[in-house]
Amino acid sequence: MKFLDIRSLKRQIIPFLLLLGFWLLLAPDRTPESIGIGILVAWGVTVFSKSLLFTGAEMPLYRLENFLMFLGYLVVLIIEIIKSNIDVARIVLSPKMPIQPEFIRVPIRIKNEVNRVILGNSITLTPGTLTVEITDEYCLVHALTKHARDALNDSFVTRWVKRIDEGLES
Repeated sequence: MKFLDIRSLKRQIIPFLLLLGFWLLLAPDRTPESIGIGILVAWGVTVFSKSLLFTGAEMPLYRLENFLMFLGYLVVLIIEIIKSNIDVARIVLSPKMPIQPEFIRVPIRIKNEVNRVILGNSITLTPGTLTVEITDEYCLVHALTKHARDALNDSFVTRWVKRIDEGLES
């Protein structure tokens, strides 16, 4: 066993940088002491949790092109969340409460398990829908309205996650 394994070190760089960035985002001031403590804490957490870190095949966001695609995905997700918030607000404020709750199986053809979880969580984050179960073939989703159900069949969110998943194969 080598003391400094390059492959393991490469796997630890991204989590270290993400933790350090999060530290700097939350730090009240950017003094040298605060930055130094942030570096130590981020390094410590990364080193002590290295057995929990994903491999490159498990975590598609470790590749730069997938990470950049994921940033575009976040923009699409935020837009979809805002649109769904407006729809749910209209429903709640309507005197008739036009809801038609039902469960729907949304077929997914996503190979990577992390991408399936990202999709399921994204559906849950969108108001009016809740992911109940994720399998290799489908997501079982509770939809509040017929409109939310219909939007799940070919949503922007699903298409973006599929694009990220297909980027893994290339």
